Amino acid sequence: MFDFAFFGYDNLFTQDASTLSAVGVTSGFSVNSLKNWQAWDYCQFNAGSNSITIDCISAQDIDYFAIAGHELLNTGATTITLKASADGFATNITLATINISGTTFTGSYALDTSTSIPSQTITSNNVIVIKLDSVNYRYFKLEFNNTSECKIGIISIGQRMEFELGFYQNSQPPVLNEDVVVTNNKSESGIYLGRSVVRTGAKQQTINIDSLSHNWIYNTWLPFKAHAEIYPFFYSWGNTPLFNNQLCYQTAFAPVKLKDRIGTGHGSVGVTFEGVIK
Repeated sequence: MFDFAFFGYDNLFTQDASTLSAVGVTSGFSVNSLKNWQAWDYCQFNAGSNSITIDCISAQDIDYFAIAGHELLNTGATTITLKASADGFATNITLATINISGTTFTGSYALDTSTSIPSQTITSNNVIVIKLDSVNYRYFKLEFNNTSECKIGIISIGQRMEFELGFYQNSQPPVLNEDVVVTNNKSESGIYLGRSVVRTGAKQQTINIDSLSHNWIYNTWLPFKAHAEIYPFFYSWGNTPLFNNQLCYQTAFAPVKLKDRIGTGHGSVGVTFEGVIK
């Protein structure tokens, strides 16, 4: 049974109370561009050692971290690190580290105390989604060093929405379902002259889950549904921080059905969504 998937939509970066600061922002850009869900409204950083710090005003629980619309994986960085602190970084702990050597990536993250990222080859700026053990801190900082200018569109930290039941049937891993729309160019005589990419993304998919408790539907699904009706969200297909992750927007919700009216009854939910994997 496939039970690693989760949605990430709770995002402390978008909260009004949170304040952001940064080192290395390119002139004309603002770190506050990261206070929304829009990948096109990005912040750009100069070449060098850079960082982004979020002050949540009070200690907050988080158990996932995500980045999308970014250039962190191919702008010469050797290390990307997420840290947390209770005292403004007089002391801190490391929650995730990505080590980069060319197109080879390794690292570790704080899940089940410590989980390694196996050596793998990454050639694109994939959506990054990292599952974490739950921690409670006021400050979080992303540190990275890049040898050329680097854009970041979305950063998200918060609490993930896990599914009450695992699912597998008809599941579509995002990395295996990239959808590239192209225009084919031909000469007057019909000779193929090449093609132009119109857009890229991941094929539309639907997740339907049955036999869910009333409590999960009301208290877990409905808050997610309220968010996804307006804003994007992250989908992580498994414990794969550097691939098989997607920045999504919903296109439809299935009717929520309850099999019985009261008590510890069960029901079903579903969502259809599209999005990007890099």
